Amino acid sequence: MAKARRSTIFFGMKNVIELHCDESGLTGPNLLDDGQRLFTYAGASISDQEAYELLGRLRRKHMVLDDELKARDLLKSARGRALVLDLLEAMEGRYSIVVYDKAVALCAKLVEHVYEPVFQDVPDLLYGKDLHRFITMYCHTFFVVQDELGAEAVRQFLCFMRSYDPSVAPLLFERSVTDGKMRGNPFEMVTAFAKGYRDIIVADGQSERDAATNPGTLTLDLTGPALFSLLNHYGRHDDELAVTCDENWQLEALAGSFTGGDDDPGISRARELFPDAGPFGFALARPIAFRNSRDSPGIQVADVLAGTAGACGLGRVDARDLRRHLAAIDRHIHPQSIMPDMTVVDPKTRGSMVNWLVLQGLGERARRGENPFFLLRELYAEAEAAWDRGELRLSSEAS
Repeated sequence: MAKARRSTIFFGMKNVIELHCDESGLTGPNLLDDGQRLFTYAGASISDQEAYELLGRLRRKHMVLDDELKARDLLKSARGRALVLDLLEAMEGRYSIVVYDKAVALCAKLVEHVYEPVFQDVPDLLYGKDLHRFITMYCHTFFVVQDELGAEAVRQFLCFMRSYDPSVAPLLFERSVTDGKMRGNPFEMVTAFAKGYRDIIVADGQSERDAATNPGTLTLDLTGPALFSLLNHYGRHDDELAVTCDENWQLEALAGSFTGGDDDPGISRARELFPDAGPFGFALARPIAFRNSRDSPGIQVADVLAGTAGACGLGRVDARDLRRHLAAIDRHIHPQSIMPDMTVVDPKTRGSMVNWLVLQGLGERARRGENPFFLLRELYAEAEAAWDRGELRLSSEAS
């Protein structure tokens, strides 16, 4: 099949990219749904007219008569899977998919809403040496192995994020909560930090609660961050974006803040936290539009892309039937996807062991009510020097 055209419109000297977006695996604020652990969000550079023509050809070729094409239905049959494979070929190089493991995404939000408020004046100490990634995977590891303290603390954090009520997360925020069975558990480094700096963390959460409607639902929403990543991906050049998304009330509530410029809070935050990762920013040709997928062939294309990525990741169809689909999808996974990465907690690596020592030190400072930043840069330097001398490595092997 011939490759589909790049979907662009020219206004004067500006190149406008038409972008259609849709998701798969959305479970709202329940990020620990056992039946749906992946969330995928696809952005397809295609116009509705071109999508209508493309889907029409594929329907006729594969004798699929459904009025609205959905990945979950197409992937159930050999005929549907062949149609999807042709669609992937036609869209080669013209889409990007953000993939989130929801449990990892929740642990990343724990870093954002427990550690970041404490580090807000010196964010480089949290993000500069990947401490944020280490804590994310540290929490995820304890959750996955169902450690008694770690797994329950992550579940309680989810409840806290849905209500901003610290009483629903006593393992994180109640200093009086102790359990002899859990004393000495390595996850206490995290719970001690949350308890020690409880007032800062809770006040930050309550300020978000007071500033938003349905704050817990919106804060746990994954569509907003995913769309933001796609907008920055497609807006890297001088192109303007004409974006249409499937109807989604959470995303509609957030979309007004997506301006792509200096007044965009997401852009400001990204530039502050990751100054070397840019450039960040994008230009919209018009406000982001929302339509029902039944009325938009472009959104149907994005649905098939997102749904196929989710099915491949979850192994819901025989791997032999999706081998070529997965190879195509893999070439289009967005680099800001959030998936398990055990390398950041591998005790055989310098960064992991340095961050483990820093995490331990932060927990002890929290227990003693000390300034978390006092000589923290020096602690990093000493930990790195200890690794270079072989001392930190030897101690990890001995343990």
